[in-house]
Amino acid sequence: MQKQYLILFILVFVVLSFYLIRKYLSKISQVNPEKNSNSVKISKEIIERDLSYHKSKSAKPMLWISMISMAMLFAGFTSAIIVSKADNENWIYFDFPIWFYISTIVILFSSISMHLAKKFIEKDSNKLAFQFLLITIILGLLFALSQFFVWNDLVDSNVFFTGSNSTAASSFFYLIVAVHLFHLIGGIVALIVTAIKTASKKYSSKDMLGIELCATFWHFLDILWVYLFLFFLYII
Repeated sequence: MQKQYLILFILVFVVLSFYLIRKYLSKISQVNPEKNSNSVKISKEIIERDLSYHKSKSAKPMLWISMISMAMLFAGFTSAIIVSKADNENWIYFDFPIWFYISTIVILFSSISMHLAKKFIEKDSNKLAFQFLLITIILGLLFALSQFFVWNDLVDSNVFFTGSNSTAASSFFYLIVAVHLFHLIGGIVALIVTAIKTASKKYSSKDMLGIELCATFWHFLDILWVYLFLFFLYII
Protein backbone atom coordinates (compact mmCIF):
# COMPACT_ATOMS: atom_id res chain seq x y z
CA MET A 1 0.00 0.00 0.00
CA GLN A 2 2.80 2.38 0.93
CA LYS A 3 4.50 1.51 -2.35
CA GLN A 4 1.41 2.53 -4.30
CA TYR A 5 1.19 5.85 -2.43
CA LEU A 6 4.86 6.46 -3.16
CA ILE A 7 4.37 5.88 -6.90
CA LEU A 8 1.32 8.13 -6.91
CA PHE A 9 3.25 10.83 -5.07
CA ILE A 10 6.08 10.68 -7.61
CA LEU A 11 3.66 10.92 -10.53
CA VAL A 12 1.91 13.93 -8.97
CA PHE A 13 5.30 15.55 -8.31
CA VAL A 14 6.45 15.02 -11.90
CA VAL A 15 3.20 16.37 -13.37
CA LEU A 16 3.22 19.37 -11.05
CA SER A 17 6.89 20.09 -11.79
CA PHE A 18 6.23 19.89 -15.54
CA TYR A 19 3.25 22.24 -15.18
CA LEU A 20 5.24 24.81 -13.15
CA ILE A 21 8.22 24.73 -15.52
CA ARG A 22 5.97 25.20 -18.55
CA LYS A 23 4.14 28.08 -16.87
CA TYR A 24 7.43 29.72 -15.92
CA LEU A 25 8.78 29.49 -19.48
CA SER A 26 5.60 30.94 -20.98
CA LYS A 27 5.75 33.77 -18.45
CA ILE A 28 9.34 34.56 -19.45
CA SER A 29 8.40 34.71 -23.13
CA GLN A 30 5.54 37.10 -22.31
CA VAL A 31 7.64 39.31 -20.08
CA ASN A 32 10.55 39.58 -22.56
CA PRO A 33 9.01 39.60 -26.04
CA GLU A 34 11.41 42.34 -27.05
CA LYS A 35 14.37 40.18 -26.11
CA ASN A 36 13.01 37.31 -28.16
CA SER A 37 12.36 39.56 -31.16
CA ASN A 38 15.88 40.94 -30.80
CA SER A 39 17.25 37.40 -30.84
CA VAL A 40 15.30 36.67 -34.01
CA LYS A 41 16.49 39.95 -35.50
CA ILE A 42 20.12 39.14 -34.68
CA SER A 43 19.70 35.69 -36.21
CA LYS A 44 18.29 37.24 -39.40
CA GLU A 45 21.17 39.72 -39.56
CA ILE A 46 23.68 36.89 -39.22
CA ILE A 47 21.96 34.90 -41.97
CA GLU A 48 21.78 37.95 -44.28
CA ARG A 49 25.44 38.71 -43.63
CA ASP A 50 26.45 35.14 -44.44
CA LEU A 51 24.34 35.17 -47.61
CA SER A 52 25.88 38.48 -48.66
CA TYR A 53 29.38 37.08 -48.04
CA HIS A 54 28.79 33.96 -50.13
CA LYS A 55 27.07 36.02 -52.83
CA SER A 56 30.09 38.32 -52.96
CA LYS A 57 32.45 35.35 -53.26
CA SER A 58 30.56 34.03 -56.29
CA ALA A 59 29.51 37.30 -57.98
CA LYS A 60 32.92 38.95 -58.22
CA PRO A 61 34.75 35.98 -59.81
CA MET A 62 31.87 35.60 -62.31
CA LEU A 63 32.17 39.26 -63.26
CA TRP A 64 35.93 38.98 -63.72
CA ILE A 65 35.52 35.86 -65.86
CA SER A 66 33.07 37.71 -68.12
CA MET A 67 35.38 40.74 -68.37
CA ILE A 68 38.37 38.55 -69.21
CA SER A 69 36.28 36.87 -71.92
CA MET A 70 35.37 40.28 -73.33
CA ALA A 71 38.99 41.38 -73.23
CA MET A 72 40.01 38.27 -75.13
CA LEU A 73 37.30 38.97 -77.73
CA PHE A 74 38.57 42.47 -78.41
CA ALA A 75 42.17 41.26 -78.31
CA GLY A 76 41.18 38.84 -81.07
CA PHE A 77 39.63 41.68 -83.08
CA THR A 78 42.68 43.92 -82.78
CA SER A 79 45.04 41.02 -83.54
CA ALA A 80 43.04 40.30 -86.69
CA ILE A 81 43.46 43.93 -87.75
CA ILE A 82 47.25 43.76 -87.27
CA VAL A 83 47.47 40.54 -89.30
CA SER A 84 45.19 41.89 -92.04
CA LYS A 85 47.15 45.14 -92.23
CA ALA A 86 50.44 43.24 -92.52
CA ASP A 87 49.08 41.12 -95.38
CA ASN A 88 47.45 44.03 -97.18
CA GLU A 89 49.84 46.31 -99.01
CA ASN A 90 46.97 48.59 -100.06
CA TRP A 91 45.65 49.23 -96.57
CA ILE A 92 43.45 52.31 -96.79
CA TYR A 93 43.46 54.82 -93.95
CA PHE A 94 40.64 57.22 -93.10
CA ASP A 95 40.25 60.21 -90.83
CA PHE A 96 38.15 59.93 -87.69
CA PRO A 97 35.33 62.45 -87.14
CA ILE A 98 35.44 64.92 -84.27
CA TRP A 99 32.74 62.90 -82.48
CA PHE A 100 35.25 60.06 -82.12
CA TYR A 101 37.34 62.28 -79.83
CA ILE A 102 34.35 63.82 -78.06
CA SER A 103 32.95 60.37 -77.19
CA THR A 104 36.26 59.44 -75.55
CA ILE A 105 36.16 62.54 -73.34
CA VAL A 106 32.53 61.79 -72.42
CA ILE A 107 33.24 58.21 -71.34
CA LEU A 108 36.23 59.33 -69.26
CA PHE A 109 34.02 61.77 -67.36
CA SER A 110 31.46 59.01 -66.86
CA SER A 111 34.12 56.93 -65.15
CA ILE A 112 34.81 59.81 -62.76
CA SER A 113 31.13 60.24 -61.90
CA MET A 114 30.79 56.47 -61.34
CA HIS A 115 33.74 56.56 -58.96
CA LEU A 116 32.17 59.45 -57.02
CA ALA A 117 28.85 57.60 -56.77
CA LYS A 118 30.61 54.64 -55.20
CA LYS A 119 32.49 56.92 -52.79
CA PHE A 120 29.26 58.52 -51.59
CA ILE A 121 27.75 55.09 -50.91
CA GLU A 122 30.79 54.38 -48.73
CA LYS A 123 29.79 57.49 -46.77
CA ASP A 124 26.11 56.36 -46.64
CA SER A 125 25.10 59.38 -48.72
CA ASN A 126 22.60 57.67 -51.02
CA LYS A 127 21.14 60.92 -52.30
CA LEU A 128 24.44 62.19 -53.71
CA ALA A 129 25.33 58.70 -54.94
CA PHE A 130 22.02 58.57 -56.84
CA GLN A 131 22.71 61.97 -58.43
CA PHE A 132 26.13 60.88 -59.67
CA LEU A 133 24.70 57.62 -60.96
CA LEU A 134 22.20 59.67 -62.98
CA ILE A 135 25.08 61.74 -64.35
CA THR A 136 26.88 58.52 -65.29
CA ILE A 137 23.77 57.21 -67.07
CA ILE A 138 23.38 60.47 -69.02
CA LEU A 139 27.06 60.45 -70.01
CA GLY A 140 26.74 56.79 -71.05
CA LEU A 141 23.77 57.64 -73.26
CA LEU A 142 25.68 60.61 -74.74
CA PHE A 143 28.60 58.29 -75.52
CA ALA A 144 26.25 55.86 -77.28
CA LEU A 145 24.68 58.74 -79.24
CA SER A 146 28.10 60.06 -80.21
CA GLN A 147 28.97 56.69 -81.74
CA PHE A 148 26.03 57.03 -84.10
CA PHE A 149 27.27 60.53 -84.99
CA VAL A 150 30.67 58.98 -85.77
CA TRP A 151 29.07 56.43 -88.09
CA ASN A 152 26.95 59.11 -89.74
CA ASP A 153 29.99 61.30 -90.44
CA LEU A 154 31.91 58.31 -91.81
CA VAL A 155 29.07 57.45 -94.17
CA ASP A 156 29.00 61.08 -95.34
CA SER A 157 32.74 60.69 -96.04
CA ASN A 158 32.05 57.52 -98.11
CA VAL A 159 33.51 55.21 -95.46
CA PHE A 160 31.18 52.20 -95.28
CA PHE A 161 30.88 48.95 -93.36
CA THR A 162 30.13 46.81 -96.42
CA GLY A 163 29.84 47.29 -100.14
CA SER A 164 32.13 48.36 -102.94
CA ASN A 165 33.24 51.49 -101.06
CA SER A 166 34.13 49.62 -97.86
CA THR A 167 37.65 48.69 -96.85
CA ALA A 168 39.11 46.21 -94.38
CA ALA A 169 39.94 49.08 -92.03
CA SER A 170 36.43 50.57 -92.14
CA SER A 171 34.72 47.18 -91.74
CA PHE A 172 36.82 46.35 -88.68
CA PHE A 173 36.15 49.80 -87.21
CA TYR A 174 32.37 49.54 -87.54
CA LEU A 175 32.36 46.00 -86.18
CA ILE A 176 34.50 46.69 -83.12
CA VAL A 177 32.65 49.89 -82.20
CA ALA A 178 29.30 48.10 -82.55
CA VAL A 179 30.37 45.22 -80.30
CA HIS A 180 31.68 47.64 -77.68
CA LEU A 181 28.46 49.65 -77.90
CA PHE A 182 26.44 46.47 -77.37
CA HIS A 183 28.30 45.75 -74.12
CA LEU A 184 28.00 49.41 -73.09
CA ILE A 185 24.20 49.24 -73.43
CA GLY A 186 24.33 46.33 -70.98
CA GLY A 187 26.36 48.55 -68.67
CA ILE A 188 23.76 51.33 -68.91
CA VAL A 189 21.02 48.85 -67.96
CA ALA A 190 23.12 47.83 -64.94
CA LEU A 191 23.53 51.52 -64.04
CA ILE A 192 19.77 52.09 -64.17
CA VAL A 193 19.11 49.10 -61.90
CA THR A 194 21.84 50.27 -59.51
CA ALA A 195 20.43 53.81 -59.46
CA ILE A 196 16.93 52.52 -58.61
CA LYS A 197 18.31 50.40 -55.76
CA THR A 198 20.38 53.34 -54.53
CA ALA A 199 17.29 55.56 -54.45
CA SER A 200 15.51 52.80 -52.48
CA LYS A 201 18.47 52.76 -50.05
CA LYS A 202 19.29 49.14 -50.81
CA TYR A 203 22.99 49.98 -50.63
CA SER A 204 25.02 51.25 -47.70
CA SER A 205 28.60 51.28 -46.48
CA LYS A 206 27.95 47.78 -45.08
CA ASP A 207 26.32 46.42 -48.24
CA MET A 208 28.00 47.68 -51.41
CA LEU A 209 28.20 44.54 -53.52
CA GLY A 210 25.79 45.69 -56.24
CA ILE A 211 27.34 49.10 -56.78
CA GLU A 212 30.86 47.65 -56.57
CA LEU A 213 30.08 45.19 -59.37
CA CYS A 214 28.47 47.92 -61.45
CA ALA A 215 31.41 50.29 -60.94
CA THR A 216 33.95 47.59 -61.80
CA PHE A 217 32.14 46.71 -65.03
CA TRP A 218 31.71 50.35 -66.04
CA HIS A 219 35.37 51.18 -65.41
CA PHE A 220 36.28 48.12 -67.46
CA LEU A 221 34.19 49.39 -70.39
CA ASP A 222 35.89 52.79 -70.08
CA ILE A 223 39.39 51.30 -70.02
CA LEU A 224 38.49 49.05 -72.94
CA TRP A 225 37.37 52.04 -74.99
CA VAL A 226 40.56 53.98 -74.21
CA TYR A 227 42.53 50.97 -75.45
CA LEU A 228 40.43 50.82 -78.63
CA PHE A 229 40.71 54.59 -79.08
CA LEU A 230 44.52 54.47 -78.97
CA PHE A 231 44.58 51.38 -81.17
CA PHE A 232 42.38 53.01 -83.82
CA LEU A 233 44.35 56.23 -83.62
CA TYR A 234 47.83 54.73 -84.04
CA ILE A 235 47.35 51.30 -85.65
CA ILE A 236 44.32 51.29 -87.91
